[in-house]
Amino acid sequence: MVQDKRFISADGLLADSIRLARQIHDAGFRPTHIVAVWRGGAPVGIAVQEYLEYRGLETHHIAVRTASYTGIDRQAPVVRVFGEGYLVDTLNAEDRLLIASMTCSTAAARSRPCSVCCRRNAAATIPAR
Repeated sequence: MVQDKRFISADGLLADSIRLARQIHDAGFRPTHIVAVWRGGAPVGIAVQEYLEYRGLETHHIAVRTASYTGIDRQAPVVRVFGEGYLVDTLNAEDRLLIASMTCSTAAARSRPCSVCCRRNAAATIPAR
C-alpha cells in the first residue's frame, strides 16, 4: 500500500526535531555519538545535537550518505554507506549511538549504517524505534 507523502515546512521540521530532542533527553538517553543519515536526517540530527549540547551533553556527530537505487524505481541488493570511517575510528563498545533518519523505506536502509559502523566495534546501546 502506497502512502501519501506529508510535506512540512522548515519551521515545522525544526519544531518537531526539537520536540524529538527533548523526548530523547527526558527519556534519559545520553548518546555519545549521533549519526544523521544525509537525506532527510541531517537537519534533524543537527537540531538534536544542538539541543543536547544546550543541555550540557557533548556528542560526536557526523552525517553519512546512503545509496540504494541503481535507477528510477530500481533498488540495489545492498545499501551503500559513505562517510562511516569516522565512526569506525571513534565508536567503541561502551558508546551510545543515536541514528537520525527520516527516509527509511526499507529495513535494509535502516540497518545498513549500523552494520557498517559496527563491523569492528559495536556500541553497547543502539535504540530502535
